[in-house]
Amino acid sequence: TLTLTASGGGAYSWSTGAVSTSISVSPTANPTTYSVIVTDANGCVDSTSTSITVNPLPIITITGNDTICNGATASLTASGASSYFWSSGQTVAVVTVNPTNTTTYTVVGTSTDGCVDSTQFTVSVTPLPTATISGNNSVCDGATIDLTASGGTSYLWTTTETTATISVSPTDTTTFIVIVTASGCSDTASTTINWIPLPSISAYSDTAIMLGQSASIYAQGTAPFTWSPIEGLSCSTCASLTATPSTTTTYCVETTENNCINSACVTIFIDETCGEVFVPNAFSPNNDGNNDCLSVYSNCLEKILFRVYSRWGALIYETEDIEACWDGEYNGSTLNSGVYVYTVKAKLINGEEIELKGDVTLFK
Repeated sequence: TLTLTASGGGAYSWSTGAVSTSISVSPTANPTTYSVIVTDANGCVDSTSTSITVNPLPIITITGNDTICNGATASLTASGASSYFWSSGQTVAVVTVNPTNTTTYTVVGTSTDGCVDSTQFTVSVTPLPTATISGNNSVCDGATIDLTASGGTSYLWTTTETTATISVSPTDTTTFIVIVTASGCSDTASTTINWIPLPSISAYSDTAIMLGQSASIYAQGTAPFTWSPIEGLSCSTCASLTATPSTTTTYCVETTENNCINSACVTIFIDETCGEVFVPNAFSPNNDGNNDCLSVYSNCLEKILFRVYSRWGALIYETEDIEACWDGEYNGSTLNSGVYVYTVKAKLINGEEIELKGDVTLFK
């Protein structure tokens, strides 16, 4: 709005129809001419006119990122004027702002003609997601653990995997990092997995034995030890023990240290072929160290009844001892050379029952 004032007379008549000394005008056309007729006290008349140049208002615009993540900055650029004044106090065209919540910024622009206009720009602030990782923080060598990230809608691990849950088997103490993103904003979380070596353990040795025999087995390494299965073992927690399995069996020994378990195994192979039950057909009880006594031989004897008779049927020796051996004596005296008769009733470890009868010659 502009005020025009006439002078030099007593009465005035404006082209706008106004009759006052001063008028207020708001021209829109460029230029706009206003005229006034002035009459003095003597009735004399004069007129004059003036042209008003109408300068356009500047059209102010602001460009920039209207949405940022909390903690980030936005660059705002004003244009359309020759000078600027921001509500944040800056007087440059380009400003950098880092609001902590949604904020509206105003800029006033002034053209070279002195005309002024303003505009506003709102920067929305998106809160950051809160990234977390859950899962065990230690792992035994060779084991696998799951790590689960939360707090976002998408995930990127340092392993390059993009799922919320990953399975890892580190071979050393390792730090895993995940970038969690939600609504275009990201946060990171990390966890360090402590790698624990397995305790040392070895087992000795694989052995082949006959059914009913025993074998010695050993554990070496970090105690305490636990053997399994316990059937046929003389001790389930010893470093050195004997095994008497009834079938081919693999025995494993475990040890635990720092909650990590390691194991080693040995196999005892059983030869279940018992072979024949055998009684020699001659012996010579002369104390020369060779064939001095008579006994029953077998790999698998469990029970026996061993009898020796004279050739006339008299019982002269009897035993149920598997390890016993007849030295050719009867009632404390060594018998004469000759042929004697034996009988054997035997039960083998595999359950088989055998009866034998035969002749044996005693030599002096």
